[in-house]
Amino acid sequence: MLALSAKILFFLLCVLCFWTIGPQPRVLLGIVCAATGIALWRWHSRLEIIRMAIAVSVMTVVEIAVTSQGTYTYASPQLVSIPLWLPIGWGFFSLTLFRIVRDLGRMTGIRTEAPLPPSTLATVFEIVSLPLLIGASHALWSQSLVSNLAMLVVVATICVFMRSRAILLVVAVSIVLAVILEYGGIAGGVWWWNAPDLAGLPLWVPLSYAYLNVLFYRLALRLEGRFTMPVKER
Repeated sequence: MLALSAKILFFLLCVLCFWTIGPQPRVLLGIVCAATGIALWRWHSRLEIIRMAIAVSVMTVVEIAVTSQGTYTYASPQLVSIPLWLPIGWGFFSLTLFRIVRDLGRMTGIRTEAPLPPSTLATVFEIVSLPLLIGASHALWSQSLVSNLAMLVVVATICVFMRSRAILLVVAVSIVLAVILEYGGIAGGVWWWNAPDLAGLPLWVPLSYAYLNVLFYRLALRLEGRFTMPVKER
């Protein structure tokens, strides 16, 4: 419990920096690099490095694509339409989130790093879903109700058809941390959404975090070779 509390506090302190410092890209770059360095020093298993690499590479492309379409805006873009600290920040977010998920899993008896059974539906989800969502993002995100319903259907489908307590845990933690992070950044003026629903935030955004982290979770297990025969959860 103490280790879990320390990780949550570490995350909250980093979000507080966004809130209090605001859109100062060089300062934020230094803070994000320092936080990521500390996280890597403490958490550097092969699975964690794979997850971090996936998050950094995928989200750099996604962020540039979506911000270029005007869905949201960063106060001080430096790399096309995003700040330099952002790709590193996604690596930090991935490391911290999945450590919190692992600790919660151990407390509740959920095997978060156990092999997952192969699934045709899950494979299609991993390969097809992200390009489709990016391709349709301009049409979806410009219509709040449609985008909210679309992400709700995606996340509900994940929860129903993948039938894993570990997946449900990833979804729950992702949504909670996403709300905290997003409101910290918005309050600090570091970024803003151009079509918000509630206090500056579209409702589909926390759901998109859940979807993306489930995608990273499964891809990392696949790349590490942990897809084997079905394993019964404890």
